[in-house]
Amino acid sequence: MSVSLQSSLHGLYVALFHAHQGAPDLFHHGRLIKMLNALVGIEKSDRKLVGITPEALLQFKRSHFKAQPGTFCLAYRDDQRAATRLLFERPAPLDVDAFLPMFTNFDKTVLALKSQQRHGALCGAHIVIDHDGNDLFRSYSLAAWKHSQKERDFLKNLYDTHAFWVDFLV
Repeated sequence: MSVSLQSSLHGLYVALFHAHQGAPDLFHHGRLIKMLNALVGIEKSDRKLVGITPEALLQFKRSHFKAQPGTFCLAYRDDQRAATRLLFERPAPLDVDAFLPMFTNFDKTVLALKSQQRHGALCGAHIVIDHDGNDLFRSYSLAAWKHSQKERDFLKNLYDTHAFWVDFLV
């Protein structure tokens, strides 16, 4: 992320902070979460996929590692309401150096079954995945990701590596 983009995103956060302080009924936590999610989407990488639930991996195996519409979702790893409180329920906005790590952690997601997603955060354990640098699971909208043969092969290898634990946990 360029220094210019970092500065601009921080400036938008500061503006939201002051809007929340001045009109908390209008800029409530639910609306702030939506606005922060929109800001996260500015970056090319969009949401940062960091894991998959064992249940979702098993369901991917059952479907030959193909995405099934309406079955899977990108669930937030962390409680976004708690993160929003840390960002906005304070006497003054964070400086840019404190804001950026919180902002980049705001969008960490886990592939999960839709039934596993809870308000604000994912409920349950997940298998940590690292796919940096190989252009997998690219977001193309707020709730969807690219799912091609590369993603299917990645999920198959992941299942082969974790099959014992997935079967044990599920």
